[in-house]
Amino acid sequence: MRSKRPISRIGLALLLGVMLPWTVHAQSDSVQSRGDVSGQWRTYFMSTLNQGDLKDFAALATGGKLKYVHRWGTHLEAAAAFYTAVNLGISDPTATDPATGRPSRYEAGLFNMQDLSQREVALLGEAYLTLRYNRHALTLGRMKLVSPLFNPQDGRMIPTLLQGLWYAQRPDKALDLGAGVFTKVAPRGTDRFYGIGESIGVYPAGRNLTGAPSDYPMHTRSKFLAIGHAHWKPMPHGEVHVWDYWADNVFHTVYLEPAYTVTLGEHAWQLAGQWVHQDRVGEGGNADPVRRYFASRTADVFGVQLQVKGTTTVRLGYNRITGAGQFLFPREWGREGLYTFQKRERSEGNANADALVLTLDRTWKGQAGSLQGIVSAGHHWRASVTEAAANKYAQPSYTHLNLDLFYTPAALRRLQTELLLTYKIGQGDIPENPAFVLNKVDMGLINLIVNYTF
Repeated sequence: MRSKRPISRIGLALLLGVMLPWTVHAQSDSVQSRGDVSGQWRTYFMSTLNQGDLKDFAALATGGKLKYVHRWGTHLEAAAAFYTAVNLGISDPTATDPATGRPSRYEAGLFNMQDLSQREVALLGEAYLTLRYNRHALTLGRMKLVSPLFNPQDGRMIPTLLQGLWYAQRPDKALDLGAGVFTKVAPRGTDRFYGIGESIGVYPAGRNLTGAPSDYPMHTRSKFLAIGHAHWKPMPHGEVHVWDYWADNVFHTVYLEPAYTVTLGEHAWQLAGQWVHQDRVGEGGNADPVRRYFASRTADVFGVQLQVKGTTTVRLGYNRITGAGQFLFPREWGREGLYTFQKRERSEGNANADALVLTLDRTWKGQAGSLQGIVSAGHHWRASVTEAAANKYAQPSYTHLNLDLFYTPAALRRLQTELLLTYKIGQGDIPENPAFVLNKVDMGLINLIVNYTF
């Protein structure tokens, strides 16, 4: 357990005390120097409503981010961002369900997963230097990276961040390139940066291929994570995204996404595909099979999505994880960018699985402000919960319903509220054991978030 950090009180006071944007300007003889302060204050209420006598959970957190960026001309930039989250104490995050002995699943993500008794979390999450020249940019330090598999996954209080070197180049209008090497990760909600291998297993680890509890946390050996990216748009209607993730001694993952878009009348039609291919690298994290993270030799995920953009955007997506092996990407590193991803559940850890999701997205604007509504309905077919080799987290098949509402008042455009309602219905043959139901299926989830950005 890590000790509480009183510095977070100072950070919270500083964050809540700076609610208006301000800038600092200085002029020298040769280079204009400019500093900008920005940030966000966030308050988050979350509640899980479980089936019958199983325990319900709730949590309330507040905090946010304060960031300073200083630029010297157009070529040099330095930045630092401080993140904080405070448990306002409406319930005990360490409380467990009497029938299963298990704690909350979703609410725990608002706080430090390594020490749920820690009331305040503080982190210097960004501290980087960026050098730009023509179409080149080089960033060194702590930063955010948005990609299909490694991303901030900032649906809680403190996002996932990483430390290392990132280089980006745009040779021409049709091509974007990026590559980086990273040695540390701060998983979402935690209070420090971990080594690459150490970061794998900060979140619950599920079962190994034999059904025993996974023993890879703190036993995964990996020194670095290398990431590469290319976005190529060879024609007006066609484009391709390629991402490459190489986790030293653990796995190699390639993400390929081609897409073709045409406009017919008032609608833009897009057909896109996904292929995620994974291979074990070295020991898969550890030479001991009991402590190995990436136990399968290989894994493949295929997907296709039809999207129609108009007054209402409609998306129909399908993904298939083959039976070759478990699709694995550390939950500590981001949420998966699959076409069938729905907030509050994942496909990671599964093999021989299918999913189909329909999403409707529309925005209404009026004198009172703007309202965006996103409705998604999906069905997710999983292997039996007793098949550990194909179902790492013992997640039953389920139907998933989400309603996500975002409201921004016209009089206060820096303020946005979000209401996310989730319900998951268990399907198939579920053993008479509450451990397969608690926080997984036949449950509802309420999320109410208030963001003020400055």
